[in-house]
Amino acid sequence: MTPRARWTPWLAVVRSLGRPQLVLGLLLVPLLFGYSCYPDTAPNDVRTIEGFVQCLNNRVIGGDIVDAVQCLPCNCTVTLTLNDGSAQPACNDKGCPMPRVLLNCPGPPQFQPSFSLCTSSSGLDRVEIGQTIDAQGNMRMADVHVDPGYGYTDPSAPVSKVDSNSTAGDSAECWGCHDHPENVPNGEEAISAPLSNFGRNCVTETDEPCQQPDVEDGNCHDQGNLARKSFPEICACLDAKVNDDLDPLFQDPKLLRAVRLCNALRDYQSTRGICSGNDCPREQGPDCSALATGVDCDPYVPGEGGTAAPQATGYTCQEVEPGVKQCVSSRVCVDYSLSGGGKFIGDDGVSILRMLITGRAAVDNCPICDSTEIDAEISAFDHAANTLVNNVQLSTVKATDLGGGNLTVEASGTANVNGSGPVNIGLDADKTGGTPSFDLEDTDAPAPLAGGTGEAGRSNFQLNQTPVP
Repeated sequence: MTPRARWTPWLAVVRSLGRPQLVLGLLLVPLLFGYSCYPDTAPNDVRTIEGFVQCLNNRVIGGDIVDAVQCLPCNCTVTLTLNDGSAQPACNDKGCPMPRVLLNCPGPPQFQPSFSLCTSSSGLDRVEIGQTIDAQGNMRMADVHVDPGYGYTDPSAPVSKVDSNSTAGDSAECWGCHDHPENVPNGEEAISAPLSNFGRNCVTETDEPCQQPDVEDGNCHDQGNLARKSFPEICACLDAKVNDDLDPLFQDPKLLRAVRLCNALRDYQSTRGICSGNDCPREQGPDCSALATGVDCDPYVPGEGGTAAPQATGYTCQEVEPGVKQCVSSRVCVDYSLSGGGKFIGDDGVSILRMLITGRAAVDNCPICDSTEIDAEISAFDHAANTLVNNVQLSTVKATDLGGGNLTVEASGTANVNGSGPVNIGLDADKTGGTPSFDLEDTDAPAPLAGGTGEAGRSNFQLNQTPVP
């Protein structure tokens, strides 16, 4: 919305003063359509708690939590977790996973809003936010309520403050989960330490660089053995539930919002997220003209020409346009391909492999880790056992470029074996010193399906990565 558009109703009011019968109706226009004379923050400029709330105040008046999605900046990663121990929990007790959806927007400063699709708690109509304040990841935090019929919120009000009367010790109860400094005076901002969700909080899907889902790796606490569902599958499950007249939650207003929120966040991921490929504005950071290109930098410490960092911070000095260098996120999205195959000699005979794996993933000086929309054309045949593996569908891929043409690949998914299936499979492949090898197994049995060491001149693997502009 342009500034001119925001003031247009008030110009009409001035012109109408000679017609009193119109004044009351015109004064109501800003309230009905969300116009505001308060400062605005455009979605792609949102980096702070206050900026997010200002965006809500100018775009979401009278709306609900679904409308809040429009105030997310570009290029955020999306992670789904079934962690039910948060103040904004996920839940899995209504027939569909209702995850917590975590976004990581690099900034600087790094901005981390989260939503919940859970209908059996108060988390659905809230946005929890962390705003990073230093290279160690310490955060200001907030709890923004976006109930149906959202009204104006003071941008500073949701920021968590030290509150000795609170169970957790802070007004947003972030300290119930996050480490924090001691002996902070009452009423001061409640700074919280970072908390990783990977390896402990039942992640069902993510496009965060270097990370993979762990929902089936025993990290789901007391929720039992859970099968992984993708973001589209979760949205489809919720949609089927809300339209099933035999379901207890048929047309439930909260579930209707959860369905709309699920689809809005999924649409955000595919159109404005880290690897959407859409024309998002380039991230902006502090000047680092005094530093060499590619040097790790600290965007939270002001310095003449930038501040070099002794270790990786997630930000490097980059030329954002000719002659202009800034300290910005080192994340990059790449189109990748893993190709190869050929003839492989195993202990029991010969295997033939054909492999082409392609996808798009975010990386940050780390292996490619992909678990969304992987395309795979893989077939393997073990001559000794007369075993054919085909119709492969991959759910995870981890590929590491070791340099000099050497690489490793770990992948999991399903496949048909001799026309039956699908069965769960695992693929390990590598190339060391120019020699490729692979192992393909049925992970349920477990039992080898094919594999061996590549025959010289008749086998090869190759990993390609192309940065997405």
